[in-house]
Amino acid sequence: MVQLLQRHGVRPLLVFDGGPLPVKSTQNRLRREQRTRRESADWGAHHGTADGTALLEQGRAEEAQRLLRKAVAVTPAMSHRLVEELRARGVEFIVAPYEADAQLTHLVQ
Repeated sequence: MVQLLQRHGVRPLLVFDGGPLPVKSTQNRLRREQRTRRESADWGAHHGTADGTALLEQGRAEEAQRLLRKAVAVTPAMSHRLVEELRARGVEFIVAPYEADAQLTHLVQ
């Protein structure tokens, strides 16, 4: 996608989330607990990508996307690899102090 933008004369600037926002510590803890439950062996058989794929086949794309998003976990190693690749390609990026949304708002103003 980045290459497509560059081929059309667009200079992308990617903005990544930084550290966890202290105010959201309770919400983040609850999300971690939910993720842990979802990652259990039993959960994957009943709520994983197979269910999302079935929903897609039924034409229920929005519901499928919701389920499939929950099946994806971005690890720090994946983020690190992406940052290395962006540097190698000369693509600009920013790691926000906390959430990317706030950083994007600041950049727009």
